[in-house]
Amino acid sequence: MTEALADLLAELHRATPVVADTALRTELVLPGRDRLHEALRDLDQEWTGGPLAEPARQLLAAHAGRIRGWLADFDRYVDTVRGTEAKWVVTHGEPHPGNIMRSPAGLRLVDWGTVRISPPERDLWMLTTALADMLGQEPDRGENKVLARYTRVTGRIVTPAGIALYRMWWTLADIAIFVDELRRPHGPGEDIAAALTCLTGYLEPSWDFH
Repeated sequence: MTEALADLLAELHRATPVVADTALRTELVLPGRDRLHEALRDLDQEWTGGPLAEPARQLLAAHAGRIRGWLADFDRYVDTVRGTEAKWVVTHGEPHPGNIMRSPAGLRLVDWGTVRISPPERDLWMLTTALADMLGQEPDRGENKVLARYTRVTGRIVTPAGIALYRMWWTLADIAIFVDELRRPHGPGEDIAAALTCLTGYLEPSWDFH
């Protein structure tokens, strides 16, 4: 399916001239970053928003250096990718398995609420092993072949900086969301417990983006 998705994304990206004057353009700004920085500044005092606030603070404090390093790397990738703006295309934004349907005519993308004119890697990073690694799934190691297929069909070179940027984007945006939820006033419950579990899943493993 991965090669078929590469072809589908290539078709979408070639349609850029049709929507270039109407589609919104992406802003290379990490959602929730201000609140994440605020949380990192407040690590020296107890968090009292709810029963899981303090465990979240302790977890974040243990990994604060890594997160700050990731944010600095993210900024460097943004600086590189911003220079490719003339080559941006119309992107779906979330072409993961949950937004793909099989039809008699082939694969179809659904849920178009995240469409933006963006670097093509906003879609293409989901064709790499990065998404499977992030989800804890067994990755398809044929990513070089798939990305080469995309380049052959479109003539566009897939940049390592773009792939790295969007892999980090998803992870850091999730971290920011979970930290913000855990700092806010809350009581016990499955949703807030899941937020701490997911945050731990991002921070406890020894993996890095490099």
